[in-house]
Amino acid sequence: MMTSTSAPVAASVVKPSPRILKAARDFQTTMLSELLKPLAPAMVGNSLGQENDALAREFYGFMMIEAIARDITARDGLGLHKVLIDRMTAGTRTGGEA
Repeated sequence: MMTSTSAPVAASVVKPSPRILKAARDFQTTMLSELLKPLAPAMVGNSLGQENDALAREFYGFMMIEAIARDITARDGLGLHKVLIDRMTAGTRTGGEA
């Protein structure tokens, strides 16, 4: 009688919960926003037509940076969220501690 020597099922089959997925993506978006924040003044410049309205430029710059960060994350961006998900679910895949 021959015994099967099939490899064990891969540990990464466990699908992370939606809460973990959202938390990792939100973290990546926040981090990207902070990294891109210094670019906001150059991106908005005086395009609003009101040179003295610094508050409006800051507001629209913030909105633009947030949109760019969300878009980068939606397209798998830096991949940081994947690393975070991997680390947050490591204990559930191996049965040990993360």
